[in-house]
Amino acid sequence: MEIEGKSVLENIHARLLQSKSVDQVIIATSDDTSDDVIESFCNSKQIPCYRGSLKNVSERFMKCAQEFKLDYAIRINGDNLLIDLDLLSNMIAQSKNEALDFCSNVPGRTFPYGMSIEIVKTDFYAKVFQNFNNDRDLEHVTIHLYENDAYGKYKFIENTSYPNLKGVKLAIDTIEDFENAKLLAEALPGFPTDYNIEDISKLIQA
Repeated sequence: MEIEGKSVLENIHARLLQSKSVDQVIIATSDDTSDDVIESFCNSKQIPCYRGSLKNVSERFMKCAQEFKLDYAIRINGDNLLIDLDLLSNMIAQSKNEALDFCSNVPGRTFPYGMSIEIVKTDFYAKVFQNFNNDRDLEHVTIHLYENDAYGKYKFIENTSYPNLKGVKLAIDTIEDFENAKLLAEALPGFPTDYNIEDISKLIQA
């Protein structure tokens, strides 16, 4: 489905390409035939694509990071249209400078749903993955990390500058979410490549 003339996936990809802190943007999808259309899209746009298990999403995430030889893997979900690039760069810098194993802005939901960023050291994730022992761990890529914070060096980032955005639903899960996202995109003059969390905050407040 399209927003401002491009699919949601293409808009997310275009947005992330603007980050000077990111080395590669890779689309990881399943090897189920239903996702052939995603691989075709990636091929048409010359976007790196990794295909892995449909149900074992954690393994897919890990093997994608390993195949592309990433020191750190950054997880941005396909329903997260509005990512703040300044926040992304800041979290990448902290992960590197502080040698973090896992950095996330998810706990506490001080940021909006749909603005989630999770950064994990690839070799750390591969080691911890050996402890994943149920379907929940395999389906939800990072839930085991949140429930076992003694594994390594973690840091959780909080939103203290824009309290009106705490817990706001920006993720696209329903048709209503999609329609709301379209309205926000239309109101952001620089969408999809040139806007920030302050612009979103002002629109939400209005």
